[in-house]
Amino acid sequence: MKKEFTLNARLVGALYHIGMLIKKPYYFEQSALFWSTNRLFSFYYRIVTVYNPKIAYSGDKSFLDADLESYIIRHRIILNDIAYAVWQLLELCGLNVGLSPKGGVHPKNRELSFFDLEKKLSTNSDSRLDGMRGVIQRGATKFSFLKDQRDNIAHYKASILVFGDGPDFDFAIMNAAGTMPTVSDGDTTKLVLKNVFRFTNEQHLFLWEWMNGELTDSIVSLAQANGIPADPSSFATQLSGGAAIALFKEINGID
Repeated sequence: MKKEFTLNARLVGALYHIGMLIKKPYYFEQSALFWSTNRLFSFYYRIVTVYNPKIAYSGDKSFLDADLESYIIRHRIILNDIAYAVWQLLELCGLNVGLSPKGGVHPKNRELSFFDLEKKLSTNSDSRLDGMRGVIQRGATKFSFLKDQRDNIAHYKASILVFGDGPDFDFAIMNAAGTMPTVSDGDTTKLVLKNVFRFTNEQHLFLWEWMNGELTDSIVSLAQANGIPADPSSFATQLSGGAAIALFKEINGID
């Protein structure tokens, strides 16, 4: 696989490495996380190819609203997959935060609410959790808009409306009652719009850097503090995603 079509997936590599060290290669459920990440990249690609300021070509916006809704929903799936992996590590280290995953007995069906984990960590004063607590809280702060809008779309029949003549579009989220977020400017009331390209790329870039940066580092630190000699130089897992990853790397200047 050519380099431009792959990304270094440190989080998945770290989890597999720790599993090998404890003689349980598949202790952490990673297949769901890997699959969810690939799916999110697919929707990222569909969205940013409608308009990408780095290239002259603009794609078809016919399904842009649906793709944005799907992106927001699938973003939460990844967070829940991450939360389950973190919970597995906490259990391995004897750190009980008072949560149990849902989804039945089969590991591939199990998940844990990322935001439930964040709440539990925020009220747990165990100093051994300080590093992980801070990382999860910083992520939760950044993901709060996506959290709210996923709930609105999935539970309260909200929908995304796309605005503009293109190719650079904006969007707003309309709730079931037909209202959308507004802001007052003197005697004028304006819709609160978000730019499709900037919103999607910024959220995607932050998620990728967060999960493979400080989250992975905190997982390694917690493992090492509990006698598991995790070695970051041993993480060699690559995420392959063809054109979606190549475009993501080009847009964000990733080598």
